[in-house]
Amino acid sequence: MVFSLQVSAQYDITPENKKVFEHTKIAAQNNDAKAQYELAGMYLSGVGVLQNQNNAKLWAEKSAQSGNADAYSLLADITLMSGDRTFTEEFVKAREYASKAVDGGSIRGKISLAEALITPESGAVDYPRAIALLEEVSALNDKDYFNAPLWLGIIYYDGHGVPQNEKKALEWFAKADALTFSGFAEGMASFQFNDGNNGTVRDDEQKATKLRAMACELGKKENNEMYCY
Repeated sequence: MVFSLQVSAQYDITPENKKVFEHTKIAAQNNDAKAQYELAGMYLSGVGVLQNQNNAKLWAEKSAQSGNADAYSLLADITLMSGDRTFTEEFVKAREYASKAVDGGSIRGKISLAEALITPESGAVDYPRAIALLEEVSALNDKDYFNAPLWLGIIYYDGHGVPQNEKKALEWFAKADALTFSGFAEGMASFQFNDGNNGTVRDDEQKATKLRAMACELGKKENNEMYCY
């Protein structure tokens, strides 16, 4: 189960996905921790069911209580993606969840913790540690963890907490694209810089526009114009 940097738009509910959702729900109700985690992800992303963040959190909590370390990562991500930043205690808890995920052996948790470490609302920022965690995960070159090089690109493109380095940022975006598709990383990064994104980096419409243009041009090479708008 893969989750993006932000809550995605509702997927079309296909008969196939609905069937998978129903099977997963039955297993989750029978206390299968892995199924509970997967069900939480389905509710969060809208796979086979209408998106419901409250249900996503509920099933992630059940999975975490059953010992699934990745579920702690998902709990952290839910807040980091869409939490209300006026309630800093939520973000402090998100960092605690991410730390529990890492302590439990979750690779995904390292990405969540890295994001928490550059989110002031969750506590003192620590860019060197965040970068070290992301580099560690990126070295795996695993498609399941494309967010690691993507976040590294965002950090260097933003230049807050580290010297801005566009060359290094684009290199990391290229690594994330190689794990997904051309233009994906640049497109996702552009959302982070949009005004009012409720994200971790600073709003910068100029950067967002430039990244969208990059995503569009890269995508066109593979007949994909999803970022051309």
